[in-house]
Amino acid sequence: MREPYGVSRTQPSMVAQRTDLKRSVVIETNSLCLRAAIDYSRFMAVSILPESSVNDEHLALGRLGDFIGFRLRRIQNQLSNAFTEQSVALGLRPGEFSALAIISANPGLSQGKVAREVGLDKSAAVAVIDDLERLGLAERRRSTEDRRRHALYTTKAGEAALKKLFAKLEAVEKDVLNVLGPHDVQVLSNMLDRVYDSCFRN
Repeated sequence: MREPYGVSRTQPSMVAQRTDLKRSVVIETNSLCLRAAIDYSRFMAVSILPESSVNDEHLALGRLGDFIGFRLRRIQNQLSNAFTEQSVALGLRPGEFSALAIISANPGLSQGKVAREVGLDKSAAVAVIDDLERLGLAERRRSTEDRRRHALYTTKAGEAALKKLFAKLEAVEKDVLNVLGPHDVQVLSNMLDRVYDSCFRN
């Protein structure tokens, strides 16, 4: 039987060409979908990784993590590093700001009580008070109750220095404690006071 004009046995029919085209489109589409699925799965695998596997800033504390003193000291070190520059500019050494603040809050306080509250031995406390007097920030006066001991008071310069230092300290702590609400801060303060009081039992 003679083939229709213009169509040879060696050339595929139009129907066959269309079928092949459809197959190519389906294969290409499936390939694109597969690549998209792989890319999405890779993205999700990274996105849902636990924070601990991405953030490697927190090292294991080991047995240190069992001791509250280490945790407190670690936080104190971070806070004091940001605060020291301002206190040094005023000529204060470590411990002297705390002593000055305690004297301001308790006018007429004895050196012994300052030493206890700040956590200094008596000889170190004497050196701290000497420095505060030298800087004109605090002064010793004879106690009206016991002439054998000195009562401690801040000066106007001392109060002015405290105002600057407390403003700096407030800014430093605000940056750190913003992860806690006011209630949490109060609870934490109360717990720390209880721990501090336990240091003086017996």
